[in-house]
Amino acid sequence: MKYELTSQRITGSIILWFDDITGQLRKLEFDCELERVQMEYLSQLFPTHVDILESFKTQTKFACRILEEKVTFATFWEEYGKKQNRIEAESAWYKLKPIDQQRAVAYIKRYDSILKLESYRSKMLASSYLGKRMWMDLIG
Repeated sequence: MKYELTSQRITGSIILWFDDITGQLRKLEFDCELERVQMEYLSQLFPTHVDILESFKTQTKFACRILEEKVTFATFWEEYGKKQNRIEAESAWYKLKPIDQQRAVAYIKRYDSILKLESYRSKMLASSYLGKRMWMDLIG
């Protein structure tokens, strides 16, 4: 997931890339010039995980916006492939935060490859996959 940070105290922006599955910070891009004092201040508070972003915004007064398109249920439904119980799956989808929606879609291919290796397991219904937050297995 890609975010843009802006502030009245800087000209330009800072772009952050977080891993869709783990939420870890993967890349930074400074499209601005920072003074030494600003850089030192930010380095102490900089969010290394997407879950820390909210407190970072509060502490630093940065404005933050997601730069990537929102993942839709239709995208998830097509990627997941096991098309049963759509109503339950859609209900589970809309209970998720946007970051978890992105992670859910990003993990599908990995989940499918795990199932191929563990042939004794069958693919869950989409509603169960979402409800049990299967993508979290990668993180924990």
